[in-house]
Amino acid sequence: MSRRPDPNASITRFFRNPPQLRAIARLLAGRDRLRLLVHAMADGAEPVSLLAALDPARHPMDLEIQGRDLCAPYVADAKTFTYSKRHMPRRV
Repeated sequence: MSRRPDPNASITRFFRNPPQLRAIARLLAGRDRLRLLVHAMADGAEPVSLLAALDPARHPMDLEIQGRDLCAPYVADAKTFTYSKRHMPRRV
């Protein structure tokens, strides 16, 4: 039986590192197809931030982002997309 980790121990949140997300979006711009894998995704805020940064609605592409983590409770949270205020950026 896995134990849910202390949510305060995780530093995950949406747009945690804006300069890094902008750089990734700039490097991957113009591609027609992307397959990305986020390791140690915690509860999924990083993959969701990547999705928002790549903005496939404005820049159409065939996009797949997968996340993996060893902590089953975090993965379960990510699958249900249940996020709280602690995931919101302090500044964007």
